[in-house]
Amino acid sequence: MRVSERQRRVATIAIVVALSVVSFLALDRLTSEVRYAQVRTALHALPGWRLGMALGFTGLSYLALTFYDHIALRVIGRPLPWRTAALASFSSYTLSHNLGFGLLTGSSARYRIYVAAGLDGPDVVRVVALAGATFWAGVGLVGALAMVLGHGALHLGAITLGGATLQAIGIVTLVAIGAIVALVVARRQPLAVLGTTLPLPAARAIAIKDKHTFKAEFDDEAKKAMFRHMHEKVA
Repeated sequence: MRVSERQRRVATIAIVVALSVVSFLALDRLTSEVRYAQVRTALHALPGWRLGMALGFTGLSYLALTFYDHIALRVIGRPLPWRTAALASFSSYTLSHNLGFGLLTGSSARYRIYVAAGLDGPDVVRVVALAGATFWAGVGLVGALAMVLGHGALHLGAITLGGATLQAIGIVTLVAIGAIVALVVARRQPLAVLGTTLPLPAARAIAIKDKHTFKAEFDDEAKKAMFRHMHEKVA
């Protein structure tokens, strides 16, 4: 059975509306114990420079994320102006961070923007795959370094991981990431996945992407610290 363009559009709208409803219901549940007056009081208790830093780090975080798409487009041989990559990246991460279901929400935003810019479906898939893979590799690298350099225990519900265990996990993770990067750099041929060829980034592109991951993660941690402080004020 062939699906028409109108049916696909209706289905896409229905899915987005359904996800939005679920997200708002979840947000209502999460914020049921917090009152607007408490949040306002906590915000007024914070110095203006803290709020300014939070907004600034938020902007820098999203700015750093735009370079994932910009570099991925160059890797696949379909470079576009940075403003186009920035729009696609910002729209994608904003939707996926707030609504969840990143492969559906964020990828849909990228698809609409990149197709309008002249890319086809397989090219968009390549961009999403490269940006996602390098982003999570960078996150894994930051997390592994935190485990290796940290000395405290990690409590996960009823499970407690000691400092030595965390350092061992961090070292294993770093070795695994290093091995994967070495294999990617050494492989000269594109990777074939489900009939789609995926060009692999060179060492310089990987280094640049990891640098932007550090920047985005640092900005995110700064934002989280500010909001934790605000939460303590509310509590």
